[in-house]
Amino acid sequence: MSAHPRSLVRRASDAVPPAVDRSGPSLVIGHFLPPCRHDHEVIEEAVAHSTSVDVLVLDHLGQRPDAATRRRWLAAVHPGASVEVVPDSGGFDPGAWDRVIRRASCVGDLGDLASLWPDLHPIVRAGLTRRIVVVGAESTGTTTLAGDLADRLSVPWVPEFLRAHAEERAAEAGSIWDVTWTPADFERVAAGQDELETEVLAAWVADATRSSPTARGPLVVCDTDALATALWSRRYLGAPAPGFLRRAAARPPALYLLTSPEGVDFHQDGLRDGEHVRGEMTSWFRTALRDQQVPWVEVTGGRSTRLERSLEVIDRLAGEPVLFSPPSLGEPSRR
Repeated sequence: MSAHPRSLVRRASDAVPPAVDRSGPSLVIGHFLPPCRHDHEVIEEAVAHSTSVDVLVLDHLGQRPDAATRRRWLAAVHPGASVEVVPDSGGFDPGAWDRVIRRASCVGDLGDLASLWPDLHPIVRAGLTRRIVVVGAESTGTTTLAGDLADRLSVPWVPEFLRAHAEERAAEAGSIWDVTWTPADFERVAAGQDELETEVLAAWVADATRSSPTARGPLVVCDTDALATALWSRRYLGAPAPGFLRRAAARPPALYLLTSPEGVDFHQDGLRDGEHVRGEMTSWFRTALRDQQVPWVEVTGGRSTRLERSLEVIDRLAGEPVLFSPPSLGEPSRR
């Protein structure tokens, strides 16, 4: 991008910016690890006082979250700016620009996400929240485990949209056994599950105090996702829709928990028709989970045993590297 003699340039520092008039394009540069309140204020000030605003997200290999994710957050928060990713070559010289606006990028310890939480935009909070997804065949305790985990962790949980959709379809057909499932049903289920998750998570992170992460990190528990929808489509249509598996891979959770039918009696609630295929479907889940990259654990035993086992795994997850890597780490990306 070419320089403009009256461009507004932002680079992390401690100085307070001077007033800027709307006299030309502006440029805002940073790593945005993470994008904080001060970053957003600088960008919005640039938008308010410039004819156009370009935001450049500096990228090093190995940074977490990656630059594409940071770009997506900033673009969602600031639709009035053009946000792009550029490799950080280390050669930026702010003295070459006529005017430079500088302001602190973040306050707090990057290793202590709770201290940063109030300064993060809700979109960023939602993006940083780790999803724990519970999956399993019919009547294997998935909803029970999801609810128990959310209660113990004091975090929200996203219910299964498929159940609500099945209730509607059964009411229309007369019973669940009279429903003729179609690909459109599972497209609706996948979309509805995503919408429900977005709604639950947005409501949760809107309150920075309530959603402030504990030592386990920011978490949300999900009762199923698109990977499970792929297997339910296989159950009723004869083959898993590849689109659902790609959808799951595009938004991978932090962890999958697979509930085993072992030790769980089949409970008929008027919507279930798969007692005879619980074991087979569980095998499908095992195969699908082995074929993807997200860590997963199959939980067995009684209700309390499953809960404690799941918490142990989540605790190990919390011990993984911090969510943010400082700008000095890693090699510049090569594009």
